[in-house]
Amino acid sequence: MTQPPAKPPALVLVGLPGSGKSTWAMGHPKKLPIASTDSFLEEFARKEKLSYAEAFKKYYTKTIPMMKKRVGELVADNKPFIWDQTNLTYAERDRIYGILNKTHEVIFVCFLVPLDVCLRNYMKRQKERDGGDVVDEKRIRQLAKETRFPRKGDKCDKIVNIIHPEWKKQEQKTGS
Repeated sequence: MTQPPAKPPALVLVGLPGSGKSTWAMGHPKKLPIASTDSFLEEFARKEKLSYAEAFKKYYTKTIPMMKKRVGELVADNKPFIWDQTNLTYAERDRIYGILNKTHEVIFVCFLVPLDVCLRNYMKRQKERDGGDVVDEKRIRQLAKETRFPRKGDKCDKIVNIIHPEWKKQEQKTGS
């Protein structure tokens, strides 16, 4: 009996703002297509000479259907791609798995990066985005408390952890 053809991978990124998800996605060696609301927001900001924060306030609700359409196109193409959002909750990931699992191998790529590193990276990114972002330090800290990274038994085909060198040190300090 012949095996069914392998499904192309959908790399679903999971991590705090500032953990390196977008940098990793843009630098992926296979240069896979990326589905990201940020790309639409940055395009609006560029076209209208807005800061990222201004574009977010003005256009975020418009980017949701754009993101859904982009994902639909990538799924229909039946090729590998990257889904670049925070995807921090089990419910978000479960929904994404439900969308992708019939056509793609769903791989959660987790960015295990200490909170202080995420905050530092995020603040740097705010300055680079001319006027900053919309997620403040308080919100990032709250997201860190609420985050539940994927684990064995969750609905997914594979989990890949990208571990920042400081992550192990932080785990040892906190006893996690």
